Amino acid sequence: MSYYVEYDIDPFCCAPDMPIREVLLRINSLTTTPVFQIVVDEAGKVVGTATDGDIRRGILAGNSLDDPIRSCMHQGARTLKRLDRIPEPTMQEYGFLPHVDETGKLAAIVINSLLATGIQNCLIMAGGYGKRLGNLTLNTPKPLVALGDRPILAHILMGLERFGIRHAYLSVHFLADQFKQFAQDWNGDIDLDLIHETEKLGTAGALGLYPRPLDAPVLVINGDVLTNINYLALKDFHDQKGYDATIGVTLHDTEIPFGIIQQNKDGTLAGIEEKPVLTHFVAAGIYYLSPKILDMVPEPTALDMPDLINLAAEKGLKIGLFPIHEYWRDIGRPPDLKAAGIDLAQDLVNLDGCD
Repeated sequence: MSYYVEYDIDPFCCAPDMPIREVLLRINSLTTTPVFQIVVDEAGKVVGTATDGDIRRGILAGNSLDDPIRSCMHQGARTLKRLDRIPEPTMQEYGFLPHVDETGKLAAIVINSLLATGIQNCLIMAGGYGKRLGNLTLNTPKPLVALGDRPILAHILMGLERFGIRHAYLSVHFLADQFKQFAQDWNGDIDLDLIHETEKLGTAGALGLYPRPLDAPVLVINGDVLTNINYLALKDFHDQKGYDATIGVTLHDTEIPFGIIQQNKDGTLAGIEEKPVLTHFVAAGIYYLSPKILDMVPEPTALDMPDLINLAAEKGLKIGLFPIHEYWRDIGRPPDLKAAGIDLAQDLVNLDGCD
């Protein structure tokens, strides 16, 4: 049997007018996969469903976290009226299905148990020199620089452990012996193995050293990213859309410190926009890559991730964007490290539980 029936439905339900922000809190509190909410009206009748992926696609389309969930939920959800006749092909197609009684009220949820597999492969890119941190990385690789009471890398590993990831490779180069000692001393639940770059391979070249053969995608994370991202939601998003690669993206604001001149075709002034703020999605240093992508790096070679992703797109592979609404910070410069320490002290980063 490829499914189970969940009768404790309250944790899986929300109202149509609940803000997306609150729905995400409910989704992130779930320990099951796939993660979802069934949207029910005041009478308990199903009016739609909302997965983490539905919400993230809504964010890509312009929804804010304060909009009601009805703005991005999936309407017209399929329901089951009987539990004694559930065709296996149906459950292979759906991650979950609401079971309703004769009045249309939600009575139980049938969940596809075959989707409960976690992330099998993980690579943390830790081979860089970390020059942007200045003197802090003269004798210490950036991922091992202290952040609060432990190295940056320890925070990353705790975030992985939270979502059941039990093994990761570290791609190392600069001061590699320090990573060897870290791995020997590490006493967390995640097992570590090192991949040694004999020469600097860029932000993607180490994929050529990743052990083969591969029968599942690889989660790739930069070794200087602090985040509360739901890695299982990333996996579900990737799998459901059939992507060959999924790029974690986050919104970044760039303030132009001058008045922007807008001109007419004849060269006369159309207007002045004073110090505008431009908002773009930027790559967040988190990728979920299928074996097809890794096959494009059959051996270690100097290669950066943007070049690899662009090459994959040129070859017609399907590349998706996964918007990160959770806490995220790139620890590139000393001010970023200081800010991350403040965030930790203020409990803005929660690697042990839900955000």
